[in-house]
Order: sequence, then structure tokens, then C-alpha cells
Amino acid sequence: MKRAAVPLSRVAWRNRRFSFSRGGGLEELTASIEKVGLLDPPELLNKGGRYIVIRGARRLQALRRLGRKHVEAQIFGEDEISPFQAWSRNFHENRAFRNLNPAEGCTALRQLADLGLSPQKIVSGYFPLLGLPRREGGFEAYLSVAHLPDTMLDLLADGAITLGTAVYLATLGESERRSAFRFLKKASLSVGRQREWARLVADISVRDETSVPALLASVSRAARRRHGQFGASALQVLRERRFPSLAARRRAFQRLLRRLRLPPGFQVTTHPFFEKGELHVRFSASGEKEYGEALVRLERLGREDSFQLLMEPGKRPPRK
Repeated sequence: MKRAAVPLSRVAWRNRRFSFSRGGGLEELTASIEKVGLLDPPELLNKGGRYIVIRGARRLQALRRLGRKHVEAQIFGEDEISPFQAWSRNFHENRAFRNLNPAEGCTALRQLADLGLSPQKIVSGYFPLLGLPRREGGFEAYLSVAHLPDTMLDLLADGAITLGTAVYLATLGESERRSAFRFLKKASLSVGRQREWARLVADISVRDETSVPALLASVSRAARRRHGQFGASALQVLRERRFPSLAARRRAFQRLLRRLRLPPGFQVTTHPFFEKGELHVRFSASGEKEYGEALVRLERLGREDSFQLLMEPGKRPPRK
């Protein structure tokens, strides 16, 4: 190993054989290097006059942002370090200071597989270090995530999409993936809602034998016709299509509530999935007199046909 100045133009930027760093924070690093200089030189592998990054990819990116033309680096020859040793130097340096984000963990897993480690050894020896949760079929799922386009991996690294969403995207074909990705960017769903979105889209597309792009285009049209935020409306459309009977019962329940014309301060709810034949009635009263009046109103409501039908919101009221 020797220390030397290397032209940044000779760095093999697209060769990420050992480097997996991805995510935000480059602005702070760039500002630090501009202020105090480069304190820890990167490590590079000289491969026929081109330089593959072993350690310090983010520092090199920061230097390029600053318009620097050369970098003082530690240079290894191909006969001085094995590929696994090079990968290990970068991995353990990163692990010493921070946990890997999911995109980095999946990329590092792919690199280990490319280096010849068996799936069993990677799962048993590296999963905890990579920050990847154990799950059935986890190795294959995370390996497929590592092959997603950079734009998707960057969003995964920044937390804009979840690991579960990335796993689902990786199961899709290229055109379906692009369509799903565009939809997700527009919907801006939270972590919990992304999980539900992926499950609903997968279930509906299989049940109805429809493509993901066709399904999402139809959902988008329906969501735009509704009031409110696009993501919330689209998710509600998906729920209704996945569970049409439940959606019909909820609509009937709301119609019956409107027919009752509840007094001010009264609220009637039921189990979200109508699993229990019970109603929950809430009302407020500021004194004994109001409380008594509220009980009288409640007794009158209990005699209404619409109130009785709230227990079975899909049933028609009897004719009088």
C-alpha cells in the first residue's frame, strides 16, 4: 500500500464492488472538508490504472462537489489485498460509526453474495450486522431489492419508502414497477399505509387477474374524483375494492346515521369490521338536567327503525 495523489477523473465511480454508502448527509461532509480539509484519506484499489473505491466513497463525492481535481489516497495493488478483505475494510469502518440503512444493508448483502459467500453464511453471520430483519425468504427478497434502480434505492435509504415496499416493488416486472413507483411518489403514504397499500394492490391484482398499471390507473381516476388528499383517497378506493361487502355495509351504516338525524353531541359507532352486533353511543351533558334530556332522546332513538337497523346496516327497513 502506498499513499499518492490520484486524479478524480481516474476513479471508477460506477464500480460499487466494495462501496455501499447511500443516503443523505453529504452536505455536512462537504462543508466539513471545505473548512478543515480531508482528515482521513480514502482507500483505492488500482486496477489497470483505474481506481476502485474501497473505503471513503462519500468523501470522494464531497471532493467532486467541491470541484477538486485530485485526492490524496491510500492505494492498494491487486496483489496486496483480496476482494473480501477490501469489502471488509469498508464494512467494518462504517459499522464502527453507524448502523446501515436498509438500502445499504441490501447492497452489502448482494456484494457478499457476489464475493462467493453462501446464503446460509450470510444469513447467520451478517444479517444482524446488516440491520436486516429475519423473515422467510429474506435472503432472496433482500437480494432482489439490491437490484432495484438507484432512484428507488435512494428513497429507501432516505426513509421515503419502507423495506417492505421495496421488497414488493422488486417482485414486479419493470413496467409494473415504474407504474407502482410513480403512484407511490404521488401518494406520499406513511410507513404503515405503504404496508397496507402493497398488500391491497397484490391481493386485488391477483384476485381480479389485472395488471398493476391498469389497477393503479383505475384507482387514481377514482381517487381524483373524491375530496381530500390523493394518497388517503386512493387507499380508501383500494380498501373498498378489496373488501366490497364490508365497504357496502359501511356505506349503509352511514346512510342510516344520516337518516336518524342524531341530536347535537350524540355519536354512534360500531366495530370497524361489524364483527360484534353492538353499538357504541356517546353523548355529552354539562349537568343533571342535560343528562336526563339526553337519556330521553336516546330512548326515542332506540325505538327508531333506522337505529335498530344499525346492527345490520345491509338490511332494508320494514315497510309501514
